[in-house]
Amino acid sequence: MIVTKTVQVVDERDNPLEGAHLKFSGKGSTTNVNGIANIVTSASDKITISYVGKEPDYYQVGNLPLKIIMIDQVESLGEVVITSPKKNGTPKYLFPALGATALLLLLMSIGPDPKEVTL
Repeated sequence: MIVTKTVQVVDERDNPLEGAHLKFSGKGSTTNVNGIANIVTSASDKITISYVGKEPDYYQVGNLPLKIIMIDQVESLGEVVITSPKKNGTPKYLFPALGATALLLLLMSIGPDPKEVTL
């Protein structure tokens, strides 16, 4: 028996969910801006309703409620530890940079007149 059903998909705060996916009989539909979708299929078909960030819901079309409340999907991670490899010794660029700076200061300080140095 073919049935026509209109359902509304909302979140836990009763806000309509636009773009919720309804999949049944190899076909599909999405909800409009008011969270409403029309379904035309067999009463014995199974329907899957999904929305990003929400737990999917599964129904038989004949038992489909008029309002479907989607629950937030909660995933929790255990403790996350971020480590970085320890560097040993002095960075390889430190001594050349110090040497270039010392040379620049030495060249600029020689003589009474200011010097212009290009590296």
